[in-house]
Amino acid sequence: MIRYLLMPYLIGLGVLSEAATISGSYSLLDEGVSLSRRNSVLNVDRVALNLPFQSERHEIDQGSVLISHRGVKERWEVRLGGKRLGFLDQIEQPSWTVFEFSQRSFQTDTDRIEIIAPTATDAVDIASISVVAFSPSQLKRQSQIDLKVSDDQGGALPSRITVLDNEGFLAPLMVVEGGEKSAFRTGVVYQSTGAVSVGLAAGSYQVFVNRGPEYERAVFMLVLKEGERRALGAQLLRSVDTSNWISSDPHTHTFTNSRHGDATIEERVITIAGEALELPIATDHNILTDYQPAATRLGLTEYFTPVIGDEVTTKEAHFNVFPLRPDSRLPDFRILDWKRLLGHFRQDDPARIIILNHPHNVHNGFRPFDRKHFNPVTGRGVRRIDLNVDAMEVLSSSAQQTDMMLVFRDWFALLNQGYRVVGLGTSDVHDVNRYIIGQGRTYLAGNDLNPGAIVIEEACQALREGRALISMGLFVNMTVNQTARVGDTVTSRETTLVEVDVQSPSWLPFDRVMLFANGSLIRSRGIGLGTSKQPDGLARNERRITWRLSKLKNDTHLIAMATGPGNIGPSWPIPRPYQGNGERFIPRVAGATNPIWIDSDGDGKFSAAREIGERLWNQSGKRVSQVLERLGDYDSRVMIQVADLALQSGTPFWDVLSPNAIRELGAESLGLIEALRAWDEKDRVQ
Repeated sequence: MIRYLLMPYLIGLGVLSEAATISGSYSLLDEGVSLSRRNSVLNVDRVALNLPFQSERHEIDQGSVLISHRGVKERWEVRLGGKRLGFLDQIEQPSWTVFEFSQRSFQTDTDRIEIIAPTATDAVDIASISVVAFSPSQLKRQSQIDLKVSDDQGGALPSRITVLDNEGFLAPLMVVEGGEKSAFRTGVVYQSTGAVSVGLAAGSYQVFVNRGPEYERAVFMLVLKEGERRALGAQLLRSVDTSNWISSDPHTHTFTNSRHGDATIEERVITIAGEALELPIATDHNILTDYQPAATRLGLTEYFTPVIGDEVTTKEAHFNVFPLRPDSRLPDFRILDWKRLLGHFRQDDPARIIILNHPHNVHNGFRPFDRKHFNPVTGRGVRRIDLNVDAMEVLSSSAQQTDMMLVFRDWFALLNQGYRVVGLGTSDVHDVNRYIIGQGRTYLAGNDLNPGAIVIEEACQALREGRALISMGLFVNMTVNQTARVGDTVTSRETTLVEVDVQSPSWLPFDRVMLFANGSLIRSRGIGLGTSKQPDGLARNERRITWRLSKLKNDTHLIAMATGPGNIGPSWPIPRPYQGNGERFIPRVAGATNPIWIDSDGDGKFSAAREIGERLWNQSGKRVSQVLERLGDYDSRVMIQVADLALQSGTPFWDVLSPNAIRELGAESLGLIEALRAWDEKDRVQ
């Protein structure tokens, strides 16, 4: 009789926790196991001791081990009888991993299933372990769904299909027809032709059909019997109007060239079509990737216009550079002097776009926006980094921060410093399904009527001019005084009329709309959740918010933002932070504009808060007592620039002014001064 012994995990030869030996015909690990490795110390939180098995070795010529799990970020190895079966799928969603084994997997009558912890910090939940006496292929062919996906005119439509079992776990599946033009992983299929046939084990399922955040989704509840074949039809209506806005993901990868993640070039172009991206930028690490040949081979050129780029991956920071040509000289990633590096990027073509990627990620111990070389209160770079880039990622769905607003606040500070850095949304995706391509995306002003023939130079010009909208699910746009659009500079000396439009499909709600002036939150409105039926007959989320602002004290950049709950379901899950800080993470969907620049003094140009502050500081003879008398005529962001100039001169406000004098500047100014003081005392390089 064969008996299985579950070891929650082993490291070296030391067994940390040992389960009892179980014998019998069939059972299920139904209580769950929590495993973690933190700071090189392994901990077992709870162990449940029911493990499925077969009672006679000759009955298991070929079989499968099925493990359901949650929260897998690192590589957890699974062994049977001392032999490696493989690794748990690296995905944080509830999911199954299926392993195949044969008689050759067995060593003794007490063969064990072992789950071995990675060397990196990680924590996972093992929900169940099952052993069945047939192969993964046999398991996934017990039943079949034949799915057709169309648009509102009946035309074939690429899409993403998500299949969950009755416990909400991504279900084991395989594509049995249409596989050459699809990309699939456990629980997810991207199809590019409008039709696909998917094999599944017999059971109960939820099936979701999506096509990015501009379309409604279809949902099916199924109970499939063994041998059953079910036909399904899904019509996806485009409910979000993004006319004259090009959907772009400026940060995408392939395993083929970046050598991590799992998406081949062919799979990447299928996923691009399935998420309705119109201008994907290929940015593999220190190599040029062209999606065009794969798109041509697979007949997908009508859906998007690919752009060749490069993620220049240095020891200190990552930059995306594009557009490039197949014969372009590869940028030199060994240059560490930022000023020289940025000049090098444009050496062959001054019109190239340069993006600073995920500025809070740590690589080789260096964080670009570490507070030692970046002042987050004023936006001043204090050491080593040159911020004369065209754009930066402020919302990256695969590299989120625990505090979603962290990078936005840094961006606001840069704008106040006078940098015209465009904010972008990206996905930075390397996988078919671990992260979703285009979940973070940027909309660029331009003609998107024919997605397969977008003029790349015009799209890049729109990006350079700040005619860009940031999105992770929500489409947010804004006008000022009914004529000024995102990226414009407009003179508005008296009242300013701001109109903010927010759209999303019915399955992706938002609950708050905000307006920032020079980075200060000046308006916020809560929105009740729920869809409304629009004049065109579609049910979607759509609101227009209007604010009339009194005369602005000084030139001001306005940015609108909307957010909503991130628990929107398993078909478009919001991932946890890539490098979290240990605090509780509350997922949110979001959308934001780039600035509209308000010339409030009527001099025909926009002056940033730093420029205004320098003018005030110099006019006051660089004396705190003199400048204090004039600060009431300006907003708090100008005031903090003056305070920073005083700090640099050796006369910080908190050493010169009384606490009462500082308090008289107002609550927001007081908070900014305290933040500047804290940064000066703790973080800056002396």
